Amino acid sequence: SDGAVGVGARAQLTWMRAAGIERYGAEDGLPDAHIATFLEDPEGSLWVGTDGGGLVRLRAPRVRAYGPEHGLSGPLVTSIVQDAEGTIWAGSRLGPPVALTSQDRFDQRLPAGLAPTAVAVLPASTGALWVGTASHGLIRWQNGRAERLDSTTGLGANSVRALFEARDGVLWIALAGPVVHRISNGAIETLIPDGDLDASTISAFAQTPDGRV
Repeated sequence: SDGAVGVGARAQLTWMRAAGIERYGAEDGLPDAHIATFLEDPEGSLWVGTDGGGLVRLRAPRVRAYGPEHGLSGPLVTSIVQDAEGTIWAGSRLGPPVALTSQDRFDQRLPAGLAPTAVAVLPASTGALWVGTASHGLIRWQNGRAERLDSTTGLGANSVRALFEARDGVLWIALAGPVVHRISNGAIETLIPDGDLDASTISAFAQTPDGRV
């Protein structure tokens, strides 16, 4: 939120801010697993999703660990995001997206079977929730209604690797294949990777100050 940059490794997270560098490890409550994703919320908590060790919330001096017994779809957390209403969502290759409740547990809010997996979860500026699945394409969920995009409706593959919303509202999608799409005003555009870029290895997007993705 303040321009901080995080770097994750096995049981280690380095958080670099303008004010200095913070390091977190097993002694701070991180599990012995590779860090797959992380998020800093407006309250200053660091949410750390791991490859096999569940989810950890770091907020000194308290450390809170979440696992399947707390409603997670599995110990592998591939996406951790916060929507405009402040709700924390966790995605996993092992099951559907789940949302944190007021009881400090995670719960499934989408209809059963709609998104069997959630490799990537993205709250859009429009209020929609995008869910990228491992084999069932891309789901758009808003106001209790679902729309599915897959290989039968314009996507080049059904396995989503990464999602990103640019500042202009355009949705970027990386799929296995390799395929990269952009969606703007409902239109799907297919981008051909340049040179030796293999889009099947894309796990994240970012945008430069001048707008390049």
